[in-house]
Amino acid sequence: MELLLNILHFRSVDIPTTLPLKTLAMLGIECDKYACESALAPWILIWCQNIRVSDITEEIDLKYAVLVAHKLKPPNFLTILSNVGSKMTPATLQNWQGDPLLDKHIPISILDTISRKRQETLDSLRELIEGRETALHCTTAVFPMTGVLCPQCTQLHPDGTKNCHSCHNSTTLIKRLCTSEHRVTTYFDILKTHKLWPTVAPFAAC
Repeated sequence: MELLLNILHFRSVDIPTTLPLKTLAMLGIECDKYACESALAPWILIWCQNIRVSDITEEIDLKYAVLVAHKLKPPNFLTILSNVGSKMTPATLQNWQGDPLLDKHIPISILDTISRKRQETLDSLRELIEGRETALHCTTAVFPMTGVLCPQCTQLHPDGTKNCHSCHNSTTLIKRLCTSEHRVTTYFDILKTHKLWPTVAPFAAC
């Protein structure tokens, strides 16, 4: 309340240019109560322009970010809400059900919209990941790659190598080629390395 009064009474020397999310959220509740958002508009812009939801590590701060976006309506409020959605997990949504702070100050429609948009984004991302195999198969072009392969043990050797020293194969080594099959195999290897394939497990945990 003291901060709000300082602004309304033009005591700008006592007003900080940065505020914690919790302070902003509580200020937003007071602004909504006394309908003075327009008087704080220049300060709201300053305080909210540097909010970095991606840096949030505590779930409580996600709640404060939602409150700030809803109550203060900064120019970047849609970005804030979108970023909150990207940080949420199924556990977050479950924990927020019946939360007194959110129940009192945030319309359920906003939380439903965040949840729905979040799921739509996940579905689109999963569809994109799963659909790349078809696109890679359809690209039939073949490109030369560095290195030569042993046709017997598939050991990779530098260009110019004549024989395979791993299996003592004396037959001609073959040039390594980037085919559609190679691209598909490499693609799925990358997904598995980052635990994105099969997609059922990682997307169920998001």
